[in-house]
Parts: sequence; structure tokens; C-alpha cells
Amino acid sequence: MIRRASTEGSPADSKAKSELTPMMRQYFAAKEQHPNDILFFRMGDFYEMFYDDAVTVSELIGIALTARGKDKSGVKVPMAGIPVKSVDNYIRKLLEAGRRVAICEQLQDASEVKGIVDRGVVRVVTPGTFVEGEHLEDHRPLHLTAMVATEAGLGLSWVDLSTGKFFAEDVAAGSELGDARAWEEALLRIGPVECLYPDGLRADGFA
Repeated sequence: MIRRASTEGSPADSKAKSELTPMMRQYFAAKEQHPNDILFFRMGDFYEMFYDDAVTVSELIGIALTARGKDKSGVKVPMAGIPVKSVDNYIRKLLEAGRRVAICEQLQDASEVKGIVDRGVVRVVTPGTFVEGEHLEDHRPLHLTAMVATEAGLGLSWVDLSTGKFFAEDVAAGSELGDARAWEEALLRIGPVECLYPDGLRADGFA
């Protein structure tokens, strides 16, 4: 289940935002676009997290919680950081805990820029889009699955992201697979890391 990660204590109005440093304005611009994701904000050799994201990550994966200065009210801003070189391990742990990660990168070479570098979210990592080296080494499949309702019944397709192989099944209405239990059995057989489906399918009890 994906929980909403708010930035408690963050500036709520334009006046407050205007008093932020340029870097923190970049952070909040990215966070506003990805409020439900843990934002990994690139700062040199580290990805930094602030406010509730920092607290959440500290609690979920046990990294140190520090502080970066103080906000307008004088309260220290929670901060946590992880090395860029070992980011995959931390992303995997957050995905296993039910969170998604938005990667906000430096879009310019700091050595070639006067002042602050541009930053932007270049990727949102979900269980179905995360490929780590160890998955390839031990030949574990990475199945991303999609379910859809059709006039004839139900459909299921999936791709193994580690090999590129694609599969699909038609499930006719009224068949032995045309019920919720059969869908559960199919998903257990495939073992997807992520499943995509329209809202209506969930309402019908198939997810």
C-alpha cells in the first residue's frame, strides 16, 4: 500500500516559499509533483531526503536522521542521506516496504555552472521498473503484469523485465479462470513484482 508522504512543516504560501534558498525551492517544486513518493534529491555524491520523507526513510531502513538548518518557525528540518554509489540497495528496501522512489538528479555539471545547478525528477522507481544486478545474477524473473476486462472475459499479460520475454493469456467469461480465485491463482503462478489494472477491475473483485 502506498502511503502519502507529506512535507510537514514545509512552506504553504508563496511568501514563505520566496524565503527559501534556491536549492530548497527546487526540492519543493519536485516534491509537489511527486507527493506520494519518497524523493531522492541529488546533492553531489549523496541523495538527500527532507521533512517527512527523511523521517519515513530513517524508520523504514534504519539510516541516521539528522537536520539541515531551521525552518521559518525555528524548527530544525529533518534530513537523511544515502550514498549515490549504493542507492540500489536502499531503493530495494523501500520498495519492499511498499513505497515508491522519485529520483531527482542534477541535470548539469556543477563544475560548469555558476550558482545552483538545475535539478529534475528523471525516474520514478516502482517494483515493476526496478532491475538490480542480483536479480539478473540469480536468474530470478522480474514480472510486470497487466490485467484488463474485455467483452469476451478477462485478459492477462506480463513481461519479464530481466529477459524481455512477453506473455499473454485470454480468460473467457464463465471459464474456470473467470473468477477472483482463479485470478489469485494465476498471479501466484506468475509471481509479479507489480500488477497494473484499471479501477473497474478492482471494483469487480478481481484484484
